[in-house]
Amino acid sequence: MRLVIFFVVSGTFISFIYQKLNILEIPLLTPKPTVNSTKSVNPTGWIWIGMVNKTSGSLSVGQKLVLQPSNPKQFPSIEPPVIPSSGTIVTVKHEVNLIKEKSLSGKTIVKFKKGEKLVILKVERFSKIVKNSPYIRVKAQVRKCNSICNK
Repeated sequence: MRLVIFFVVSGTFISFIYQKLNILEIPLLTPKPTVNSTKSVNPTGWIWIGMVNKTSGSLSVGQKLVLQPSNPKQFPSIEPPVIPSSGTIVTVKHEVNLIKEKSLSGKTIVKFKKGEKLVILKVERFSKIVKNSPYIRVKAQVRKCNSICNK
């Protein structure tokens, strides 16, 4: 009989303490949010970054993007205006559309505004080459920086 009373009293005591700790929201006993629920998701896609002179025939990290085209929409969209390497953080120079498809002809996912920071994932030339143009058009796969980029 003592054993039964001991278990009943112990169970009641433990239940009481557990409820009090939950009311106080002791971090060890409250469920932890998952990484996915607290982390904001930054979409990944492609942007136009600019053009380089066709004379070299290839894209090289650090190669200057051309500032002379007659159409301001073809000016470099990133700062610094050079071909960045993967992992480089760049600043948006003027509003640019993030497109899911590599061709840049799809639907805009989001518009990046001047001053936003992006992480470069990959840089490529456009597959469609304009034969009479002295320039190679360049695009980059990017994602918006999270809080780590701003430190």
